[in-house]
Amino acid sequence: MTDTKAPLFDRFASAVADFGSPFYAEERQRDVWNEASAFGLQFFLWGSLVLSAVMFWVGGQPLLPWGAALMIFASIGSFLVLAYVKRLGVDVPVKGALKGRRMLAFLVVYLADVLGALHAVATSGSGSDTVAGFFAGLLVVAAGIVGLLYGQSRQRRRQQATHPGL
Repeated sequence: MTDTKAPLFDRFASAVADFGSPFYAEERQRDVWNEASAFGLQFFLWGSLVLSAVMFWVGGQPLLPWGAALMIFASIGSFLVLAYVKRLGVDVPVKGALKGRRMLAFLVVYLADVLGALHAVATSGSGSDTVAGFFAGLLVVAAGIVGLLYGQSRQRRRQQATHPGL
């Protein structure tokens, strides 16, 4: 049963994940489910990036909107996960950030997406408006990511200043 006084996001998350299910009562089942869900989420996110790159490189311009939609959908899923954990007071970007080989793999796959999308736009025969629009959109997304990272960095510095040792 969902608390009708809870914020909309919390009610939405509870309804989607069915947190009230008796399945979650047993600790081992809950732990195994959480690990399996984490694996499934990572598989979905990495798979979405790889699939969209394949769509851009192999399908070209006709699949460009679908590949972009897939990337946006995966990004929204990531955002919802991070928003949920943040509401519960966990700072994932600090403690679970991509590091080392995983970061390199992510950058390679993401670069394949960006270059594939550029390739699809450049070989589409579309006018310069399409290319300009693509670059403007890319600039807006990049600015949003930089702003998000800057905001998180400022928040971390504030927390460290008020709570040394965290």
